[in-house]
This record gives sequence, structure tokens and C-alpha cells, in this order.
Amino acid sequence: MLATQVSLEINEIGENAGRIYDYVREHEECTFSALKKGLKLSTEAASYALGWLAREGRIDMRKKGISLRIFTI
Repeated sequence: MLATQVSLEINEIGENAGRIYDYVREHEECTFSALKKGLKLSTEAASYALGWLAREGRIDMRKKGISLRIFTI
């Protein structure tokens, strides 16, 4: 049963990663806060998906002041 739970979580992270990538491409750049609000994602869900995209080399993140700005590569 644990393997099924993990698989579902990984699928959800992958789906959120795709949604985030499309959102950032559409907006050219966005803040972490705007991304979460725009896609109605929790901090945890958005963070996992951003990690996925960063590992794949599909996004870049830069801190500007107190905000985190996200760009596609």
C-alpha cells in the first residue's frame, strides 16, 4: 500500500510540475507567491514541483529582495 501512495504522490508532483511550467511560460516570469495563488497550490505542493523542474533544468529561480522569481530556461 505504501508503494501505491508514493506513486500517487509522485504523479501529483509531476502533474503540478507540468502546470507550473505552463504557467511560468505563459507569464514569462512570476513570483513564488503569485504562482501558488494562480494555480491554487500549497507551499509544499509548489515546492516539490519546482524542485522537480529545477532538477530537470527547465526553470531558473532567483531571489530578489524577499521574493523568489521563477523563469523558464
